[in-house]
Order: sequence, then structure tokens, then C-alpha cells
Amino acid sequence: MNPHAMLALGTVLAAPFVHAEDRVRVILNGALSPTTQSFSQTLTYTEYLETATLNAQLETKSTFSPDVGAQVQVFRKLGVFVAFTSSNRDEKGHFSASLPHPLYLDRPRSIEGDLSGFRYKERAFHLDLAFGGASGHFDYALFAGVSAVLVEAYLVDRGRYDQTYPYDSVTLREVPPRAVKNNPTGFNVGGRLDYRFGRSRRFGLGVQLRFSAATARLETPDSSTVKVDAGGLLAGIGTRLYF
Repeated sequence: MNPHAMLALGTVLAAPFVHAEDRVRVILNGALSPTTQSFSQTLTYTEYLETATLNAQLETKSTFSPDVGAQVQVFRKLGVFVAFTSSNRDEKGHFSASLPHPLYLDRPRSIEGDLSGFRYKERAFHLDLAFGGASGHFDYALFAGVSAVLVEAYLVDRGRYDQTYPYDSVTLREVPPRAVKNNPTGFNVGGRLDYRFGRSRRFGLGVQLRFSAATARLETPDSSTVKVDAGGLLAGIGTRLYF
């Protein structure tokens, strides 16, 4: 075979694959989750032979969270990106309840108030295809894929209250939280821009945006379902390591 043809063939065969020193990127971010989750719950149960109803409106707060991952280039500019994100949030909320009267039918007592001490947690594993490249000291990547999410949210349980004769009003003691979990699967998309330092370019800093979405279905004590839109926008900044 012609030497020039052999050289061209070798170049074509080698071109699809990245160099070993560029193959692995480790991403370590601190991230802001500005997106909040809002959801409502209606709890019904039997009390004094009638139906008691408790309505709650809950909302999570924004938070900072870790976002770590690794990207492995496998074919030209195409790679596999795996990542883990975690967030813990406070929930704030308000409730109103209609409670049957122990002595009379159709004479409910009403009570309302704020909810405190409630928590919301998300743990997400992301598996993505990433398309990226480099220009000088800069690296970039666009990615998309599936997200497996563990959601644990506090919902309301039956209110605890005191009452005295003639029982026309009640004094609230507490509305206890009840932790409920669900494991929805959703999707995520995002992008990253990094800057490598030094001659060896083994260390860098970068920014990353990721949007994920999944619908959690949380079962309440009365076997109804509360839907929660998990995920949202995650804006991160952090260090990069290259191998």
C-alpha cells in the first residue's frame, strides 16, 4: 500500500478517539437551586362519625447544594457524563381545617395556622450524553439524559388539638409532619464552560447550568396522592480535574 495512503488511513482511524490525557473530566460544583416547589394537600379522615378535612399549602425555599460528576470522552466530541446532585430545603406553609363537633352534626369547628419544622429533600443521579470540545484554554460541553430522583417531602398528618365543653372551639397543639418518599424518573439538559490553567492544563474552573424535571407522586395518610414537580434549575461553579 502507498505510504501516503497508509498514513491517511491511520489518521482516519485514530481521529474518532480522544487522547488518554483528555479522556476524563471530574466536575466538583457548589450550586444554587433557585427553583422552589409548591404543592398542596387535602387530608380527610373520620372523626365523631363525620369527615374532618385539613387543607395545606406548602412551598420549599431555594438552597445551595453539591453537584459532582465525571465525564468520559468515548468518540470524538461525544462522551458519557454521570453526576449526582443533592439538596435539602425548608418547607414553609399554611393550613386550614374543618373539624366535626363531638355533640352536634353539621356544626364543624374551623382552625388555621402556619406550618413549621417541615423539610424537603432531593437526591438525583443523572446519566447523560455530552457533546463538547475545546478552544485554547477553554472547554465546553452540552449534555442531556435521564435523571433518577429520590424525593422525600414532609406532608401534614392529622392535627392534634385540645377542646373543652361546650366544644365549640378548639386549641391547636400541633400539625405533625409525615415524611413521604417517591422515586420518579425524569430528564435533564444543560451546559458547561470551563477554563484550564497552566501548561499541563490538569486543573480548571468552570460554570455549569442544569435543568431537570421529574414528577413525584407522594401518598398521603388517607391514600390520596400529592404531585410534586421535582428538579428545576441548578446553577453551579467549581473546580475541574483532567486525567
